[in-house]
Amino acid sequence: MAMRYFRRMRIATLIRRNLIWLCLVALYGTAQASDCANRGRYLYTQLSQTPTVMEPRGWVSRIFRESVAALEDCPTDEVMWYVLLRSVELVGAFPFHIGGTEIQGLRAAADLGSQRASGSVRIATVRARAWHTTDTARAAVALDPSYTPARVALASVLLDQAEVHQARTILENVSDLDHVPGGYTLLARSRLLTGDFEGAISAAAKERASMLSTLEPHILPDMTAIRDAREIAGQAYLAKQKYTRAAELLLDAAVRGSNTARLAIVRANPPFRVALTQLLNSPNLPRQSRAFLRDLLRR
Repeated sequence: MAMRYFRRMRIATLIRRNLIWLCLVALYGTAQASDCANRGRYLYTQLSQTPTVMEPRGWVSRIFRESVAALEDCPTDEVMWYVLLRSVELVGAFPFHIGGTEIQGLRAAADLGSQRASGSVRIATVRARAWHTTDTARAAVALDPSYTPARVALASVLLDQAEVHQARTILENVSDLDHVPGGYTLLARSRLLTGDFEGAISAAAKERASMLSTLEPHILPDMTAIRDAREIAGQAYLAKQKYTRAAELLLDAAVRGSNTARLAIVRANPPFRVALTQLLNSPNLPRQSRAFLRDLLRR
């Protein structure tokens, strides 16, 4: 009897210990999940504040390092992966390591992020921008057809594949395009390529007004999008034979690095060349722009 009693007591003790251990594991898992969620929200908030800081590149680089470290403890946290991918998309920081895996570029980082958080439309959209293929863009849209950045990524791919009308249809039906840096520039390009010059000018002007949106965190105004918007508007004014405004916009885009704008100036027809010469002689033209324009007109 005594042996049977002690045997039961030992089994009961083992059961209690196992129950306590399971409870502790569950509590630890809950606490860890809560900690991961808090760290993710903190990093996202930090990234969203980028447009307000004095040194945005340094700010984002710090957030990148913190997100890499955080993912060691929270390897499947969607918010942390999104912050990491947006950080490297903005400033680049290759190579780096996550969980012993060396990441050599944005595509590899986005692929790994998509594996760890497969249902995330935000991460899929970064992956679509990294690969810039129809398959990756459509996969992002399929996860959430209402997510504007995914639709813009698909339209961007279609434009580059000369599917202009499809791209324009997508962009024209996006109600919150001002929340995506470069979105209005893409709309302006699609309108220009379909012969809607007034529409292209209107969309390009809106790009400059949309730069401080934080739906998709970024570093201050996207100067590439602004340059391209002015290039497109300049081309539209040129097509409308409004040479004075075309000269101003295309010179500005050329100074910012647009090869298309530079070629338009170098190959200017006689009426456009007259407008460019008048701009060259304007007392309001900055010295650097004047020297740049003079050099282009000599070619």
